[in-house]
Amino acid sequence: MYQKLLLNCDGGINDVIQQSEQDNCAVVCIGLGGTGVDCLKNLKAKIYNRVRPDNPDSAVPVYSHIKFLAVDTDKNGMQHANEDSADISKIELDTEFFDLSYGGDIFGLFKEYGPMLENKPEYKEWLRHKDIKVLFAKAGAGGARQIGCYLLMERAQDFVEKISSLVTQATTGLVQPKTYVHIFSGLGGGTGAGTFLDVCYLVQEALGRKLANSFIRGYFFLPDVNIATGLDRETEANVQVNGYASLQDLDYCMDFESNGDKWSQNYSGIGLVESQKPPVDICHLVGTRDANGNVVNGAYKYAMNVVTDYFMDFVVKTSNNFTMESHISNFTTQKAQVDKCYGGLYEYCLLGALNATLPFKESPWRRKKSIKSSVSMAMVMK
Repeated sequence: MYQKLLLNCDGGINDVIQQSEQDNCAVVCIGLGGTGVDCLKNLKAKIYNRVRPDNPDSAVPVYSHIKFLAVDTDKNGMQHANEDSADISKIELDTEFFDLSYGGDIFGLFKEYGPMLENKPEYKEWLRHKDIKVLFAKAGAGGARQIGCYLLMERAQDFVEKISSLVTQATTGLVQPKTYVHIFSGLGGGTGAGTFLDVCYLVQEALGRKLANSFIRGYFFLPDVNIATGLDRETEANVQVNGYASLQDLDYCMDFESNGDKWSQNYSGIGLVESQKPPVDICHLVGTRDANGNVVNGAYKYAMNVVTDYFMDFVVKTSNNFTMESHISNFTTQKAQVDKCYGGLYEYCLLGALNATLPFKESPWRRKKSIKSSVSMAMVMK
């Protein structure tokens, strides 16, 4: 109770009159890995403060049309981090946590099952378990994208069912609502970087089974967000490598319409998932540097707040009826009007005071054989 009154923990006494009314929409928020889950917690606190609950007269606020899901490969780390979080931002481990943890030693993860996996359709095209370097041996994905991806693959069917269930819960009681799924992930860690694209297409699979009137938005934190927290040299180098490869994969998938390729992946219990759509309807990139390349003060927290403040505009009713569809329409119009000085892909919305350059050279190793870089020049947007 004490934490709920601390302003530095996003607490305080909430005046219902000052809170905004929820819009007629169902919202599902998914945080991937440590960075994505941190953003999810920050978002929960902001919603508690700014959005009027379903039961404004009750001591315990309820938001039945806004659902949260934290996805991580380190259950113990998740529990410890939750203990240190403010009450209003805690993840409910029983209902809001999707556990991808591996119960044994990460170093020995593929010793027993590796040869068997080599011929399974879910893994044979991309999993090179003999070449995986595990940076951290304690828990999680060990900083390796392939491990993060593998752990999600093992529970792909459960994940799709979980998303379908959350969408059903969030839409219950609403009249012809729009459904918005927001995916938050870092691009430098083993879990976020290893799962974010598969999660996007598994969410598409889940929404395709439920309803067509839906939108997916991605918020992807660039490597400098994690580097700004202060990392040792080896970890920083690994984050940069993961980020480079993740951005290449993302850029290729966002350009399926032009390059003629498609997402094609087998998943356990689901089968083949194919899509020519980009992974998300709008892709946001989040960094910590301003247009001059300088890191802003309090960079990590700044990045979290930029995303959550931006998100809040689309979960509440506005006086001018500016909706998600309005934003997508404006974004599409602005893309068409951009003076394209570079021969890259102009499909990104950059949040905060930053510019971003996507890599254009072929990476030495690709997570999926079907994804190859087709970008001939760097893409720069300001």
